[in-house]
Amino acid sequence: MNRTDGVPNETIAPMTRRGEACRLQAEDAWRDGRLEDAVALFRQAIACLPDDGALRRRLANAWKAAERPEEARASYRVAIALEPACADLLRQSGNLLREQGMVAAALAAYRHALAVRLDIAALVQFRLALIAADDDDDAILSTCRAVLAIEPDRMAGWRDLADCLCRIEQLGAARAAYRRQERLCPGQAMVSHNIAVLDSILGLMAKGKGISS
Repeated sequence: MNRTDGVPNETIAPMTRRGEACRLQAEDAWRDGRLEDAVALFRQAIACLPDDGALRRRLANAWKAAERPEEARASYRVAIALEPACADLLRQSGNLLREQGMVAAALAAYRHALAVRLDIAALVQFRLALIAADDDDDAILSTCRAVLAIEPDRMAGWRDLADCLCRIEQLGAARAAYRRQERLCPGQAMVSHNIAVLDSILGLMAKGKGISS
């Protein structure tokens, strides 16, 4: 009897088929909002395909969606062991850790993700979060600009750039950044409010300069 890694060849194809069938059923259950069913089906799929990192990742995401953070963290750890160079997986793990208040572990996950992929804006945005913790405005500005150089229409990049420019009192540039954000996603009350406040401040500053001259 032919064998592969101790498993008879004739059993491999049925196991793979069953695993893929369970994967599809799990995705259907998730779309229907049946998260516990999705978790159970992903686990059945993993029993057939134990080295499938994507399945482990989906199970972790399902645990997270079902508000089971401990199980999600455990599943992310296994998935990362299988796919250590998957930046999106590292980012998702970092997000969960951050939500659970595990800041040091979250930062480690983000740094690992950035080491793997620094060329996509979503991960550079997390670099911004790391720098912001140290209040390094120059680094924050350079990171915001790096994000926007990669993805010019990334609304979160314009938001963070505007916020930083406000903090260092570059108000005209901040207003321009908020306006770009507003064009990308019209109707946001907070953005409109920020623009109105800056218009008022800049107007008062212009009047003050006129009086002093």
